[in-house]
Parts: sequence; structure tokens; C-alpha cells
Amino acid sequence: MRDDLAEFRDLYPDRSPDSLPDAVWEDVRNGIPLCAAVALSERRRARLEEKAEAANRANASRAAGSVREATDGFLSAREVRAMSPAEVRENYKQIMLSMPSWQ
Repeated sequence: MRDDLAEFRDLYPDRSPDSLPDAVWEDVRNGIPLCAAVALSERRRARLEEKAEAANRANASRAAGSVREATDGFLSAREVRAMSPAEVRENYKQIMLSMPSWQ
């Protein structure tokens, strides 16, 4: 164990053995050298992060988007009825694009 700790301090000079997760120490108890157990733990963590990021990307691609994004440029029938004739002319294109969404 003394050699394992020396190798750990050499490879991970900024980390304390006390900061290692319990899973690392469990692997060490099962016969895996300390540095190998640390590397395994880091790889497992990185793999979980990769899976989480992939799931987040997949979810984001299926998401409908925010309400703000969906309504940018959209004018409701109520908003159009409240416009002056000059405002209607000014916003005509937006009005025409918004009309199919009116119930």
C-alpha cells in the first residue's frame, strides 16, 4: 500500500487520498491498485457525464422550445383588433403569418 500511495502522490500531486470517493477504496479492497482504481473512477464519471450530455442533446432536439421563442413575431387577434389602421399596414406581414394560429 505504501508503494501505491507514493505512486498516487506522484501521479496526482494536487489530490489528497482522503478526497477519493468510496468506490475507489472499494476497488482497492478488491485488489485493484490505487492509481488504477482512481483512473477507473474517473473514466466511469466521464462516461456518465457523456451519457448525460447525449441525453440532454437528444431531449433538446425533441423539445418544443421556449414559449418566448415560439411567440416572437406572433400577433394575437386581440392585438390586431387594438391596432390603428396605420399599425395594421405596418404589421401586415406579421398579421398574415399570425392568422393561421388564431382560433
